[in-house]
Amino acid sequence: LREVHAEKLDESAQGTLYRLELPGDELTVVEVVCPSTGRKYFLCVPGWLQTVRQAVAWTFGLSAEQYEPVSET
Repeated sequence: LREVHAEKLDESAQGTLYRLELPGDELTVVEVVCPSTGRKYFLCVPGWLQTVRQAVAWTFGLSAEQYEPVSET
């Protein structure tokens, strides 16, 4: 994503949200790090999301307001 100059939309302790404009399309992904393995993952999310919190919550089928993890493993 960095090499193709994706736009960084948001960044927080939870990860980074990127958007990449493609000819006739766009790709929006959230980069997260697994707390137990340290591995990075890139998850495709809808383009209307604007924050990392919204994007991570969406991957669990929740709104940003509903997403309140007690712990991450």
